Amino acid sequence: MPRFSSLKHLAAQMRSLESRIDGLQRRRASLLAEADDVDDQIAALRGGRGPGRPRKRRGGRGPGRPPGKGKPGRPPGKGKPGRRKAAKRKGPGLTDFIRAKVKKGPKSVARLATAAEKKGYHSANLSQVIRLMVGKASDLTRREDDTIAAK
Repeated sequence: MPRFSSLKHLAAQMRSLESRIDGLQRRRASLLAEADDVDDQIAALRGGRGPGRPRKRRGGRGPGRPPGKGKPGRPPGKGKPGRRKAAKRKGPGLTDFIRAKVKKGPKSVARLATAAEKKGYHSANLSQVIRLMVGKASDLTRREDDTIAAK
């Protein structure tokens, strides 16, 4: 004969089963974390990837997706959300500004940096940016005394 149970009895059985499942899932998570630590130690001893470095994920396009198609849910050609575009500068670039200043005669990097800041060019380390731009420009040169001159 079938055994009849009350609703309260069934609810109590469900709660006990759910609590047991939760305990087993917590135990599984701790065992997996311990296994990852052991894998890291083994790899460190063998000279592979060291401890604490996450495994690389294979990302990118899904299989069979043609190039030029964006991720699902995002229109093609759109970048990642939350990215800000660089502000468009009105007027000449920094290298053109340096060329105009150095045309009259050689100037020190510090003096060029303060003049560029007053003109509206922003950088955390503008003097280093100026040195970089001068190194890339073919018509400008940086002397040993940290002055910029035209070639």
